[in-house]
Amino acid sequence: MEPPVKAEGFLGALKTYYYLNESLYSDESRCVASALMHFKVGTPAGEWACDHQDTAQKQNPIDYGTWDDFLKAFKDHFIPVQSVQQAMNALWTVKMGNRPFHE
Repeated sequence: MEPPVKAEGFLGALKTYYYLNESLYSDESRCVASALMHFKVGTPAGEWACDHQDTAQKQNPIDYGTWDDFLKAFKDHFIPVQSVQQAMNALWTVKMGNRPFHE
């Protein structure tokens, strides 16, 4: 499994790319299809993407689904809940001087 930092960076780059190329990616299904092409073949991440591509291409008409569904599946697979919890815990335990972060 890829480190969460890489996964989050990948999503950030995709969102920026789609924003900059909005006229090409006005359809959510096309955004998902394009995102799946960025996964390296022969890796666990690439296999995950191939599974999603196969599922989409078996439908008539071909449908890669919504961007929100893709994001949920991606985050569920590549950004484990524990890393999110660890990040939140780290944020709330940081001190600024002698005071906790939230103060």
